[in-house]
Amino acid sequence: MKYLKVNNYGLKRNLKVASSALAKAIVDTYYPEVKNGVTLGANATEADVHWFGFIPKSTSSEVTPVILFRDPVERFRSACAEDGITPDEALNRPFTGHFEPQSSGLEDGTLLYQYENHLDDLLTLLGLSNLETVNEAGAKPDLTPEQLASVEEAYADDIALYESITEAGQVWTKASTPASDAQKSEKIMELNAARYAEECGGFTISNTGTVLDGVFIRSDRKDSQPKITQAALAANKNPDFTVDWQISDSEFVTLDASLTLTIAQAFLEHEQAGRSKLKGLIASVQSATTEDELNNIIW
Repeated sequence: MKYLKVNNYGLKRNLKVASSALAKAIVDTYYPEVKNGVTLGANATEADVHWFGFIPKSTSSEVTPVILFRDPVERFRSACAEDGITPDEALNRPFTGHFEPQSSGLEDGTLLYQYENHLDDLLTLLGLSNLETVNEAGAKPDLTPEQLASVEEAYADDIALYESITEAGQVWTKASTPASDAQKSEKIMELNAARYAEECGGFTISNTGTVLDGVFIRSDRKDSQPKITQAALAANKNPDFTVDWQISDSEFVTLDASLTLTIAQAFLEHEQAGRSKLKGLIASVQSATTEDELNNIIW
């Protein structure tokens, strides 16, 4: 999401919540050359511009997000007046533009300010000294009990959030979504597939104190694992057993019985390490309670 950048803060453009007035105040304070005609030409006037376009934009990774939040019912009534439509017309079309829910797109760490109770606090935060009225909407329509009930149902999340703001600059944290059994099953399948890929992807022998240290051993199930098993069985039966073991397309190493069994043991340790890792991760999946916890479990 893009925010209007003001120093180290990013103001979310929240329509029908003094958004144009705030944008004009930002331009007047930080970009006075716009109204002086430098940007638009000597003959341009403030009425020729839309102030939002002259304010730099940024993402939440660059600034601290900020939003001025208005009583959702009053905002709905004001939006009806601004767009010149009835409440019933507004309720029977998509909630976009002036009617878009204020909580849509909120990101973790957003600072919440309540309109108009915290307006002065927000102006201080953004370094703005005054706020001029920009848009004068017509008379706001009254709502019938049925219309009010529909608005409250449609904006239930917004209303709950608005009512939760008890102090200026209150930090909003995204609620955790519970992890479902289906999501856990999918995660377990994903981990099993990763374990299988690691088992069959080969491994490098180390810490054996033999010439095999540093040698990469293939471990696919179709060809390599059967050969390791057969060679180990033969080495157990015959202490004089030797085999030319292929370690790459063009390289071989001659193994005696002891070295052959070293490869077999290394493969068992490689395979068992994967299963032990899988066991622990599955336990974490089963104990996870939220989607975030589940998403953080990776192979």
